[in-house]
Amino acid sequence: LMVIETATAPQPLEQSFNSCALNVKSKNYAQAEEICTKAIALLKDADGPKFKVRQLTSFALSNRGVARLKAHNDTAALADLYEASKLSNSTMVSHNLTRAKEELSL
Repeated sequence: LMVIETATAPQPLEQSFNSCALNVKSKNYAQAEEICTKAIALLKDADGPKFKVRQLTSFALSNRGVARLKAHNDTAALADLYEASKLSNSTMVSHNLTRAKEELSL
């Protein structure tokens, strides 16, 4: 799971992003999915370098994919993880996708 570390007070995007990861760790999968979806929506309207927005979107999709996998929503989880891997060449995202495929015996 990925989080955003900030030196200042967290903004709505950071709060949603980090709350998503916290809820996955706390096994509140339905709430995590909802919050991750909010973070993804906030990223669609985010200003900033396109590379950074794509990377953060990838991480949010990956986090939501993990939440969905843990909630046994396998098809949606794989869709999120594959989309995340297309957006970012991150080893963390690749790791989550590989673990999901192993868990689902794909």
